[in-house]
Order: sequence, then structure tokens, then C-alpha cells
Amino acid sequence: MRILVTNSDGPGGLIGAQLAAAGRDITLLDRTARAFDLDFNPLVVNSPLGNYQGRPDHIEPGELTGVFD
Repeated sequence: MRILVTNSDGPGGLIGAQLAAAGRDITLLDRTARAFDLDFNPLVVNSPLGNYQGRPDHIEPGELTGVFD
């Protein structure tokens, strides 16, 4: 199952991080400035539900191709 999560800031980042930590195939869809930041820095989420630091796949709106579930 391929999952597309929009906006890795705030709730989207938390949900995407939890799914990635669980081993799911996720892609983050972000605006250009945030996507550029993710090119050089990992996604970091500190939460009472568990911390996550990783580099999930990410794209910008113009790069959206393929099918997501």
C-alpha cells in the first residue's frame, strides 16, 4: 500500500512519521520550501507517542505521478 501524506508540518508530519516508523510505504507531499528543507534535513518528530527521525520519500505538487492508496 502506497500512502501519500500532505504537508509534513504539524499533523501530517506526525501521522507520516508514525506510519514510516511502522514500516509503511509513505511519500510526503510538500510545498517547495519544505521539500527543499527535507532534501538536507531529516524529518524529526518528538511526541509522547514516540520520537521519529528519518528521511521518508517526499515530492512537490508538480512531481505527483503514480497511484496512491
